[in-house]
Amino acid sequence: MTEIRGHVGEWAAVLVSAVAAVVAIWQARIARRQAVSADTAARLAERQATAAESQVQIMREQLDAENDERIDSRRPQFEVTASRVKDAGQNQPHAELTLTQTAGRALRQVTVQAAGEYVEGFRSGRADEWGLHAVAGEAVIDGMSPGGSPETLYVHFEYRHVTPIQVSLELRCMSREGDHSWTEHLKVAVDEAIPEPSYISRGRRRGRA
Repeated sequence: MTEIRGHVGEWAAVLVSAVAAVVAIWQARIARRQAVSADTAARLAERQATAAESQVQIMREQLDAENDERIDSRRPQFEVTASRVKDAGQNQPHAELTLTQTAGRALRQVTVQAAGEYVEGFRSGRADEWGLHAVAGEAVIDGMSPGGSPETLYVHFEYRHVTPIQVSLELRCMSREGDHSWTEHLKVAVDEAIPEPSYISRGRRRGRA
């Protein structure tokens, strides 16, 4: 009887151990499945976050493109004409440039730079006692708009020059409203001066007697 009870106790211990092992295996499988599910959920959330960021970036680019297109549609447009070279035989040969804004937003300020062979710059300030003007690298115009009055700029050249002179203009424009800015480029050719007419006094011919 005692022997039978001993075997029953051993079998019970084995059974308990087996059940505990089964429970441990089952719990491990559940934990593994939960870990896999959590990892899958984390990857899915990461993909969703990446997709959302991409969508936001696309929307930003679309808005920026629309804004740039709107600003570009309002960019100023200009026309420039030039006189012939004046004072070609004096110390400061120059030409008058007439600048007109034909379209675009009204501007608070336009800064103009001139470049080209023989181009020295723009007239700056009043003439000195010798009738000579200072020359600056750029000219600043305060305010321009379509339909407004044309602006006259005096561009000076080297004393020894060859015509026609190709003058390249760079216009840095600031919008009157907002902080929009544009840079425009124009070119104009300046021809040689028209020779002054020479007046020769001629005496009348006397008729034959």
